[in-house]
Amino acid sequence: MRLPRFIQALLGKQRSESGPASQHISQSVCHQAGDPLLLEMLRTALTAQGDSVTLADGFLTASNQVSVSMLAKESVALGADRYRTAIRVTVSHPQWFPDGLTEYQHALGKTEADAFAACIQQWLAQDWIVIADAVRETPGDCAVIELPVSGSTEGQIAGYRQILLGPVAHLVQKPSGKKEAHPFCPCCFMTEAMDHLHKELQSQTTIEIRFFVSRDQSGKLAVDCRANGENLDALVPALTTYAEGWPQQGLEFRKQFVVIRTSALSSKTAEHPAAK
Repeated sequence: MRLPRFIQALLGKQRSESGPASQHISQSVCHQAGDPLLLEMLRTALTAQGDSVTLADGFLTASNQVSVSMLAKESVALGADRYRTAIRVTVSHPQWFPDGLTEYQHALGKTEADAFAACIQQWLAQDWIVIADAVRETPGDCAVIELPVSGSTEGQIAGYRQILLGPVAHLVQKPSGKKEAHPFCPCCFMTEAMDHLHKELQSQTTIEIRFFVSRDQSGKLAVDCRANGENLDALVPALTTYAEGWPQQGLEFRKQFVVIRTSALSSKTAEHPAAK
């Protein structure tokens, strides 16, 4: 069947969805100039969406001041008319994440160029929509989970820790047609992970998290979750338990990108806490 081969190739025998290895992403990497051909492909795609962008010195800067660098990390010929590629994408913003946020994308295509283009399209569909919301004063496209940050005096709210939930990607080999008790939605991963993200939620910095959980044909589960490119091993037990409750549908993966940030304004009222 074509779909199983597709998923196996994409996963690369349970290859990490986030990157080729667990590693600390240094600031020098975060500010490394990108591949001109990949950035030109991104420029074309963003321009087609109506964005005004500039491209100079190995970086693309969008109208929202987000700077983007893209580097090719892998290109594998799987057979005739079949390539698997991987890219590393780093973004920075002068206010929200000046030190940069780094993630990876993997995709398939008939040609190498098609596969790299698919990486970029996936990034635009799942990551860029969240990143663009994360640099707005009030998010407009993503659902938001909001937690108040206590101020210096009792009862005072100093700001809000906001979790911007990106769209989910969900692929199954054999849809059962049976509804889950709670179908996969943008809140599912964070609901399962919230109790294990104390450090990330208590931080004041902007953090990106990639959730990726898969099950192969034999039922073997794989969990790969990273924050700014680094492993979140504490989430593995909880998300493994979550995946064990999925209906039997053969090969399956579920994936999502979220951003956690601190804002002085509530996403619900756009009101500064000091004004309350």
